[in-house]
Amino acid sequence: MIQGLLNEFNLHGDRGMAVPLSRIDDLKQDVMNLKNEEPYTGWLDWRIKSIDAFIPEGLCFKPQSLISVISPSTKIILQFNYNGKAYHCTVPPTYADYRSHDERILKYVNEYLKPLGFMAAIAYRLPQKLLAVHCGLGLYGRNNICYNEEFGSYIKVSSYVSDLPSDETKWLPIHFMDQCKNCNSCESSCPTNAIDTTRQIIDADNA
Repeated sequence: MIQGLLNEFNLHGDRGMAVPLSRIDDLKQDVMNLKNEEPYTGWLDWRIKSIDAFIPEGLCFKPQSLISVISPSTKIILQFNYNGKAYHCTVPPTYADYRSHDERILKYVNEYLKPLGFMAAIAYRLPQKLLAVHCGLGLYGRNNICYNEEFGSYIKVSSYVSDLPSDETKWLPIHFMDQCKNCNSCESSCPTNAIDTTRQIIDADNA
């Protein structure tokens, strides 16, 4: 059944993976490990406090699996006019219609699962990039962006919980892309110095 669900993702132009619910403990530990990051930012404080909300409340089923989905995202460029001059701003894929995007995936996932006696729900509070990288759907860049080998960096990452049982498939360690080992282009180009090679994540308060 899991393979059938993964095929369903492929048919819709997405890529997905499911892991047992027990892996949520690993995600929680990953987040707690960030407490040692310096400086300790407000974003980290929010993320750590949200650990108990990784699984949505009020579900009508007992979750048995975590599902990560990666989708290609169309680049959106906005134009602003100021004093007769046009300025162009690229919208990060995370902010482009993410609610309707997650609902689109949920719709076809549940259409597949319902005849089998299962269902899924969106899990907005899960650490989505962490889950995707552990599942082998992406890799981290030094700039904390999640890259997919097929779709690149312009992707949306979505997370779900389901009562569909999942056997252990693969759970990969968190690591940077090989290309980042000897490259500091993003670090030297960041206008706010938010990227620090001594930290696992960027300084979101300066980003």
